[in-house]
Order: sequence, then structure tokens, then C-alpha cells
Amino acid sequence: QFLALMSMRIDSAPHNTCNPLPSTPMKTRYTFILICLFVFIAQPLTVFAQSWEVYTKTGCPLPDTSVAAVAFDTHGNTWVGMTEAGLMKYNGTAWSQIDDPNMPTITGVTCITWHNGTLWVSPTDQLGLAKFDGTSWSRITTANSGMPNNAPYCTVFDAHGNMWIGSHEGLIEWKTDNTWLTYLSSQSSTNFPADFVNGILIGADGDLWLSF
Repeated sequence: QFLALMSMRIDSAPHNTCNPLPSTPMKTRYTFILICLFVFIAQPLTVFAQSWEVYTKTGCPLPDTSVAAVAFDTHGNTWVGMTEAGLMKYNGTAWSQIDDPNMPTITGVTCITWHNGTLWVSPTDQLGLAKFDGTSWSRITTANSGMPNNAPYCTVFDAHGNMWIGSHEGLIEWKTDNTWLTYLSSQSSTNFPADFVNGILIGADGDLWLSF
């Protein structure tokens, strides 16, 4: 951006479209430009010089390399969901397979969301949402809630605390007052484009972005 702005000023000066640049000896001006070029080029090189640490089945106990979801909690733990090997946690030192006897069976994971001290997991078994409140696990399903289907794929919370769920059967909104709404392509009033929502993101302006 700096080079672009500098080029605009230099190119524009002869046409008097901005204030004239002060008179500077040609040698000094070229030296200044060369220094700027060096800074502009060297800064990205510093980024590329950083090394990556790759986690695979070799060197760490990841049972599966088909990682589909990663989330961080407020305790500094990293939660990793795999499509064929369930859920794992990394505390910065050691890995552990989440195999709580009170946890619903989770053979695969498509999404993990951490919100207000609660971990939400979207399992691949299409048997509802798995929820961990820091002490115990539970399932949110059509049988014990107003959730319209048991096929969640991805989740996100907006600034008002409402939960948005992308599913194989439309977009679901779970409001803080415990009401449920579903958006489907068959609803002409909503102009919803498709029913399989496989990604959700909320922008800084609060707009909801979906992938299908």
C-alpha cells in the first residue's frame, strides 16, 4: 500500500493533481525508494521464514489425519475433531482422546464451537448436537428439544447469543428464548438458496455468510 501511494504521488505530481513534492536531490530520492523496496520485500520473507509444526499420526497420538474441525477454549486447550476418529484435546503439552463414559458416542466430527464455557460438537452420526458444559455431556436432539432435524453440520453464535446451525436439511436458528426457526429452499418467502449448509461465518458487521 505504501508503494502504491508513493507511486500515485510521483505519477500525479507532473499533472498538478496534488501538492508538488519538495525538491530533493535525485540520488537521495532513489536511495529512499530502494530502502522502501527492501523493506517491502524483506517483510514477507520474514513471514515465509517461519516454520510450521505439523501434527500427524507420526510423532503424536492423532488416530486419524482427516481433521475436519479445530476450536480453542478459554482454558488454552485445543479441541480437534476428526471425521472418522472422534474428538481429541491438546493442552499444549499432551494429547488425549476424549472417551468419557458419560459422553454420547461420537465416531466422527464435522464442527466444534466453544461459546460461553460450553463446547458444542456436530457429530457425523446425525443424531443431534453433542454438548459439554465443562462437567457433563448431553445431546440436543429432536426428541428433547425443538430442533427440527438431527443432522447438524456446522454451528456459530451471533452477538446476541443466538445459535445458528447449518444442517443437511436447511439453516436452523436457535434463539435465546428457546424458539427454533428453520430456513429452507422450499420457503418462497425467505428466498433461501439451498438446504445443505456446510459452513457458517458471521462477519464483523453481523452479517451471516453461508456456504453450500
